[in-house]
Amino acid sequence: MDIEKYLPYICDPVDRNDLELTPSSSGTTSLLKNSRKEIYYQIVDGFPDLRPDRGFTFEELEKTGFQPPQNYDEVTEHYDRLPCHNYLDLDNVPTGKWLRSEQYNTWFEKVDFCVEIGCGKGAIIDAFWRERNVRLLGIDIAPGSIRHIGNEPLKADGIIGSNMAIPIKDRVADLVVSHAVIHHTPDPIGSFSEAVRILKSGGLLFFNTYNWYNPYRSWYFFFSPPLKMIRKIFGPRLGDFIIKYSAFLVYYLVLWVVLAANQRRYTPPDFSTSCDQFFDFFLTPFARFYTKEEILSLARLNNLELLEHSTGGWPQNGQSHFFWFRKK
Repeated sequence: MDIEKYLPYICDPVDRNDLELTPSSSGTTSLLKNSRKEIYYQIVDGFPDLRPDRGFTFEELEKTGFQPPQNYDEVTEHYDRLPCHNYLDLDNVPTGKWLRSEQYNTWFEKVDFCVEIGCGKGAIIDAFWRERNVRLLGIDIAPGSIRHIGNEPLKADGIIGSNMAIPIKDRVADLVVSHAVIHHTPDPIGSFSEAVRILKSGGLLFFNTYNWYNPYRSWYFFFSPPLKMIRKIFGPRLGDFIIKYSAFLVYYLVLWVVLAANQRRYTPPDFSTSCDQFFDFFLTPFARFYTKEEILSLARLNNLELLEHSTGGWPQNGQSHFFWFRKK
């Protein structure tokens, strides 16, 4: 990743001061330095780690031997071990229409700097690149997700960062994507406002979140507590192994039947992607659900104009809301 390319856009996530690339005392490790303070951020596996709690003085960094700290919060730990694939099927959600139909060409003609907040394993990054030739800079709080998008075949650029303190300057992005992410954060309203903050006037926000009027809401609150109890009793790794080869196998068979009945897909779904889906659906630390009216109220408070709205996903094409907004 060419970090210098992004210096005009990235910033300290705490005070939003500019960052500059500087070598460490040994000269073998580069750091990002707050331009106004002696605060440094590490570059982990080639990607800037700009989470708001990762700023250190140079003396603190030298004491740790430049080893990234491991004090993960609940959300970071979950998605670092189990990065989410987003299981995107463009034929089954309205995203496919917007990315493929010529009537939306003008939306993508003048986009330059584009960001996805909460990129997971990069399904959205891949779709925007394949269908619209638009490169998204991926931001995710889980280092595992950012490492994943940096590998083949995506080879995408990314930053380890929080959607509650996005390390991007005010009003610099032409397009911001927030797909299936704020409902997994402890502060959804703050996360939404952060996505709007980095957007230029006239810029586009593609936003997706869970729909209140969907059976998944009841399934989550019914199945999630006992599954999380298994993880708590046996620990994350053994607990996840037990869940994967018991409850998940039942889910996998049900999913196969549902896809066959609703989408005429008779071959077995991909096992790994289905497992990502299951753990994201029922083991995620947070899951919240919204009505269309709630999101529109939030958009008005953040000076956004609605361009289009649709729902999509099984069952009955209503699992999630999909919005396109323009910043006034």
